Amino acid sequence: MDRKLLPVVAAGAVALLSAGSLVQEALRESQDMVSLYEQRFAPLRAELSGTAAVGYLTDLPPNDISAHTELRLLQYAVAPVIVVKGAEQPLVIGNFHTASGVTASTRDKGLMLVKDLGNGVMLYRR
Repeated sequence: MDRKLLPVVAAGAVALLSAGSLVQEALRESQDMVSLYEQRFAPLRAELSGTAAVGYLTDLPPNDISAHTELRLLQYAVAPVIVVKGAEQPLVIGNFHTASGVTASTRDKGLMLVKDLGNGVMLYRR
C-alpha cells in the first residue's frame, strides 16, 4: 500500500468505529425508551382488560414527531388493545405532558375521568 494512503485508511477506520459506537448507543437509548413506556403505561394494562379499542388524546401538537412516536410506543405498550386517535371510543387514554394540556385536550369532549394513573397518564370514559 502506498504510504500516502495509510493515513487516509487509518482515518476512515477510526470514523467507521466511531459511527458504529454511535449506532449502538442510539439502539440502546431506543430500547430504553420502549422499556420506559412499558413501565409508564403498565398500570393502564389492568384497567384495559377485555377492552378491544380505546381513544387517545395528547397535548402534543399533531405534526410533532414526538406525538407520532409516543402514539406508536403506547400502541406497543397496551397491545393487543387498538389505540385510535380522538375521543370517540367509550374509553380514552390521555397522555399529557403539562397540566394545561390536560384541560385543553379534554375540554368539551364529554369525558369523565376514571383514573389518574400518574405521570400524565389518565383514563377517561365517554
